[in-house]
Amino acid sequence: SNKTPMTLTNGMPAYFLSVTSGSGFNAMKIYEVIWFDGFRGVAISIRGRLGEITDAEAKAALADASPVRFP
Repeated sequence: SNKTPMTLTNGMPAYFLSVTSGSGFNAMKIYEVIWFDGFRGVAISIRGRLGEITDAEAKAALADASPVRFP
């Protein structure tokens, strides 16, 4: 998997992850943004078949994440 530090829209530190699972025609690409707000871990994700969505498209789709609680 690939883990990249990022900052959410309200300044909360987070990680952008990309994971590939399966093989052949069943291969999937999963993109996640994860963060910890002091009480819980939060993950949002977008997934598609391998080649169906790019890293840039996934980052754009998940870029508006904004947690309501900031430590």
